[in-house]
Formats: sequence, structure tokens, C-alpha cells
Amino acid sequence: MSRWSLLFSQVDALDLSGRRALSSAEDFEAWSDSAERALVEELHRIADLRSAELARHTDVRVLVSRPVPGPDLTLRGAHIGVLELALGTTRVYVYTARERGQSPAVHLALRRESASTRHPVLASLPGCLLVRGDTGAAELLPLPRPLGDHAEEPRPTPDDLVFRAFELLVAAHRGARPEPLPGRPPSGHRPNAEPLA
Repeated sequence: MSRWSLLFSQVDALDLSGRRALSSAEDFEAWSDSAERALVEELHRIADLRSAELARHTDVRVLVSRPVPGPDLTLRGAHIGVLELALGTTRVYVYTARERGQSPAVHLALRRESASTRHPVLASLPGCLLVRGDTGAAELLPLPRPLGDHAEEPRPTPDDLVFRAFELLVAAHRGARPEPLPGRPPSGHRPNAEPLA
């Protein structure tokens, strides 16, 4: 190899032009878009199935739809209203939010009529982060992840997300706060926290 060829290969290895980084970023964006769409389709499929099962067992039907986001539910980089579950006037939305270069996050939003004001209550709850696993397949990581917590816990599935959405919908419809999922502390729970004096 000539000295010029060696120099060219060293400069290319530095990726000063950003060609490889750009290609990698474009690949990640394409993967994120594809994984996000596939997850949304899977969530709809499961929600439709579970709604039909619920109707067979209880004669109560949860309405499943794909609302078009309005200006009040559209954020920069977010896709709100990907999945809407309705029971009476109570709604739960499962939505994705992602900024360029970041993994998609899947969250739940609860909307119900307020008993004390004229305005509906809207609360967003953390769900999961959609990441590319070692094999390239999409995996869900639960949110929030406690700082310093490196313990392995079972990875949530799309069925777990739909179950949580149905659970929130039923609890909000009856006016009660849902119990935490087995094995998960309640939201805001800080283990080993000092009591306030």
C-alpha cells in the first residue's frame, strides 16, 4: 500500500465527512419509523381482540379507534392519539413520541370528565421506550427507569401496554385510582426514602 493510500484510509477511518455517521443516523430513523408503525398496528390488533373478549364476557364494549390528532393533542415530534380506548366519557390514549435521533417512547394519556370543574382532566403516564435489541428486533423497556437500577425485570409486551390502558380506562371510569401492577411499586414510590419530618 502506498503512503498516499495509507493516508487516505486513515482519513476515511476518521469519517471527517460524516458519511458513515449520516448513513447510521438515516438507518436508525428508518428503523424507528418502521418499528413504531409495527408496534402501533400490533397495539390496535390486540386492543380490538381484547375489546371483543371483554364484550363476550361482560356485555360491555370498549370502543377502539384511531383518532386524528387535533391541535390540542399535537406536540412537536409526537404522534398523539395513536390508539384511543373509550368507555362512556372516559378515554385512554396510547401514543408515541419521538424526536429525530431518539428511540420512540410510548405513553398513556387518560382523559375523563372532572366532577369538580367544567373542564376534562388529562393526565399522561409513562409507558415504555421502544429500542432496537441485540438482534435488531424491537424491544420495549419500561419507563421510568429508577436511577442506578440495573436489575433485569421482565420486558413488557404490547399486550402488557394494552392491558395497562384497559386497566386505567376501567379504574378512571369507576372513579378509582388503579392499583399498581404486581411487582411494580406505585408511581412516585421511592424505596428506602427517608420519611419527611
